[in-house]
Amino acid sequence: MAASLFAPVTEMKFSYSTGRIYDGPQLLEITVVRTADWDEFDVASCEIYFNDKSRHIAGRCASISYKGDADTQATGGYVLRIYDAGKYLLWDPSAFPA
Repeated sequence: MAASLFAPVTEMKFSYSTGRIYDGPQLLEITVVRTADWDEFDVASCEIYFNDKSRHIAGRCASISYKGDADTQATGGYVLRIYDAGKYLLWDPSAFPA
């Protein structure tokens, strides 16, 4: 039996307002990309990419995704906590596939 190849799937794209002001209102542009197929518990690994245009910082972090979960406020809050703690990798938004 041949192994199946999984192509990453964009699950969500949204903007998250932090309520903070830097050069302007801080708005994180967030994209959640599922990087694995759903397991038997409807959980999959994912990469979360964010772009903070007010501070000119873009990053990515790993997470898990629950099938059917589209709670952008919870995801945005999670990304903000990761961002504040510095637990993310820098990335170049121009290199991100459209």
